[in-house]
Amino acid sequence: MAAIRKVAPQGLPEHVRVIGAEDKLNTFSLFQVLDYCLTVRGTVGIETSALGIRTLTAGTGRYDRHGFTKDFRSTNDYLRQLCTLHELPPPTKEEIESWIANCPIKNLETYMSEKNIIDEKQKQSLCDELIKQIKENFSIADLYFL
Repeated sequence: MAAIRKVAPQGLPEHVRVIGAEDKLNTFSLFQVLDYCLTVRGTVGIETSALGIRTLTAGTGRYDRHGFTKDFRSTNDYLRQLCTLHELPPPTKEEIESWIANCPIKNLETYMSEKNIIDEKQKQSLCDELIKQIKENFSIADLYFL
C-alpha cells in the first residue's frame, strides 16, 4: 500500500480495491466480474489469462513475456497504459494459444488442489469456463493439435 500511496497520495477512486496477499479472499470468486487483472507477478495472472481476462503485469516472474500477458519495459509505460486501460481489447486467439503453449499449469486437478478449490461447484465452474473459452477461441482443427 505504501507504493500506491506514493503514486496516488489522494487515494484510489472509490470503485478501485486492492486485494493484498494477506486478505482471506478466494480470487476465483472474482473472475466472473473482472474486466482486467493487474498483478505484479501473482498466480492470479495465470488464472485470469486462462479465462480470457486481459492481464497486465507490473513485474517479472515465471510467466511474463510469454505472449499471453501485457508486459511493460518501464514503470512509465505501465502507468501510461493504466490511463487507457479501458481501451485494451480482450486477449486475442494468438495470446490464448500462447497461454496454452507456455502455461505452467499442466495438470488442472493438481492446480485446483493447490489453490484449495475443493468445492465441486467451484471445480465445475472453473472447468466450464475453461471449456467455454476454448470453444469460443479455437476451431475443431485447433483443438485437434492441443
